[in-house]
Amino acid sequence: PEDFNAPRALWEKVFDDGAKERFINNVAGKMEMCNNKEILKRQIAIFREVSDDIATRLEKATGIKGYDGIANLTFNGTYNGMTK
Repeated sequence: PEDFNAPRALWEKVFDDGAKERFINNVAGKMEMCNNKEILKRQIAIFREVSDDIATRLEKATGIKGYDGIANLTFNGTYNGMTK
């Protein structure tokens, strides 16, 4: 979906390896503060829409396997416009 084009370009074309590592460390560090694994799985799924690489790195950093994407998820009972 179009919503993820800009962050995907940032990840793939702007960030160098060091920036990517810092990003993952920062996000994973904040994710540690959440003890609800369902929320973390969903957050990883949203990052997966940007890049599989981000999601895989976050899964490794957090030890939590996220969902494959957001197409089959419901958010607060609202319609998910990203369904396929």
